Amino acid sequence: MTSEPQQSALFDSRKIPGAVPPAIVLVLARKGDAGPAELQAVGHFPGGFQVAPFSVGAQGEWVVAVSGVADVHLFLRFDGEQVFASGLPQAEPAYLDGAPLSNDWVALPPHSKITFGQAQLHVLDATCGGPCCRAFGDVI
Repeated sequence: MTSEPQQSALFDSRKIPGAVPPAIVLVLARKGDAGPAELQAVGHFPGGFQVAPFSVGAQGEWVVAVSGVADVHLFLRFDGEQVFASGLPQAEPAYLDGAPLSNDWVALPPHSKITFGQAQLHVLDATCGGPCCRAFGDVI
């Protein structure tokens, strides 16, 4: 007997039919001089569940209270297999792996990183085993 994954109150999701892909984990950290310095939050997206778009920012649906973060800095959604992001035009945009994040929906592959203000959002596949996953292993 298998149990359904638990859902966070933040993420309104619905199960999609078919095989269950691996979970995607978003790890939010405060940016330090030599990489992530302080864990801020963790978002779990269980494979096979869709999550409607939600805002991320100082006053977003996912609140990021870190210096330099706009009231709404970007949007995220999950299609059951991949996380997607969409940036907003502003003076200091969000960056995906160093390039400005488009306002179109962009797929976020595992091991990618969105930087906005003093925040870093790391995208991890819970089964990846890579160095970034090992760095945050106690939270995924």
